[in-house]
Amino acid sequence: MGANFGIPRYCTIERKPMHGVLVVDRESGTRNCQKVVALDEDHAGVAKPCSINDDSYIALRVAEEANPVLRAETATRDWKSYQAVDCNHTNSNVLEASVSLDPTYHERVTDKPTARYEGSDHIKDVNPNPPSVLSYQGNTAKVQYGFNGEDAGTFGCPGGGHTTIVVIFPIERKVPAQ
Repeated sequence: MGANFGIPRYCTIERKPMHGVLVVDRESGTRNCQKVVALDEDHAGVAKPCSINDDSYIALRVAEEANPVLRAETATRDWKSYQAVDCNHTNSNVLEASVSLDPTYHERVTDKPTARYEGSDHIKDVNPNPPSVLSYQGNTAKVQYGFNGEDAGTFGCPGGGHTTIVVIFPIERKVPAQ
């Protein structure tokens, strides 16, 4: 018979008796199974493999690889900080950027985050000095930035300058396989 409720069922049965008895006989150990693997082990060896080289562990790994319960999915998550600066002034600092991770999906940051300015207005050219990620650990990064407000012109300051610092975290999450 095939899978129940769309979930494939892989079964292993023991060939060796435990204390003179087969704990799970072939008939009860193979009911509704998509695939059956008979192992040359007793019940304890099938249920509790001692190493990754045991046949029961290998059978489970092969079944999971053929029908993964979870699959890896990549995404990015942004952290943003709005920063202002007055004319003829500089705004520079080191910020700590952090994103939340969902433990339900085993989320983790997979690589060094990157940073950029976004929505800049009334500041001097920021392209030569983009923000930089100094370090990161887990879901937190230290980001150094610095930018200057426009020069006050003949008619005074054109208004407050501002930009948004965006830190992009690459995320991997495990989601149910379809």
